[in-house]
Amino acid sequence: MLFKKKAKKEDVPASQSGDIVIQKAETNEPHEVETLSEVLEQAQPKRRRRTSRGTRRGQRRFAALIGLIVIFFALIGVVAVGFLSVGLIRKATDHSDLMMELRDLASPLIEYQPTAFDTPDEADDATLLQAAIFRVTEAERIRQLQEKTDTYNYETDDNGRLILPVEEVNASFKTLFGDKIDPHHQTLGEDSGVAYTFEYDKANACYHVPVSMGSSLYTTKADAIRLHGNEAQVRINYALTKNLPVDKYGNTMEPDGSTTEYAQWFHFTETDGGWILTAVEDVK
Repeated sequence: MLFKKKAKKEDVPASQSGDIVIQKAETNEPHEVETLSEVLEQAQPKRRRRTSRGTRRGQRRFAALIGLIVIFFALIGVVAVGFLSVGLIRKATDHSDLMMELRDLASPLIEYQPTAFDTPDEADDATLLQAAIFRVTEAERIRQLQEKTDTYNYETDDNGRLILPVEEVNASFKTLFGDKIDPHHQTLGEDSGVAYTFEYDKANACYHVPVSMGSSLYTTKADAIRLHGNEAQVRINYALTKNLPVDKYGNTMEPDGSTTEYAQWFHFTETDGGWILTAVEDVK
């Protein structure tokens, strides 16, 4: 290939333009004369000004930064959803509130350490009746504490006993054991003296009952619950109060595995009117 001066398009002599021209070797075909700068320009690959999507290159210089920000917030969202899911699962499987609700419902019966039974019909009549009466008197005691008063909402007899209408005892019995069984009204505790006797007055449709009925030697604690459909069982641990340790503040500690004397499963069924007691099972 031979080099020689090339005239510009304006017919300026090559000697005046200063460009180096390149002339192809002579062939039988027409040839072109090119400058060195044109050859170099053609040799370099040309960069497309637009992307395959039609946007100009260089217009999204912050795309990478924005992408990192999006990924960062996405990770935060994933973590938040994870914590929320764990919380919902924990809440869905936490039945401690229901366990305490059922324990409170059974507390009048727990007070008298009932003998196990499969249905209320098989239970001791006197124990069920005492539980129904205790529920009424305990509610009155709590009301006095809340209102800070010594007065009763019930009349008292000459022996200082509360006079409870039979209809209230019936309503309490139904709340505990449902409406498929009726209480067997009777006088209880005649051998304990008048002040401690639950006297049934059939003529006046009332009971004469001691003001203070709580006399259990046991401290109890609910520590487990089992659920199956509309049925539930709550385990109650019994410990002799005199055997329980006392903490450094003088408070009697709750029963645990080392102090529990025995335990029972209290069975409940959920009805349209709420939960009712249906059975008591000894833990073996």
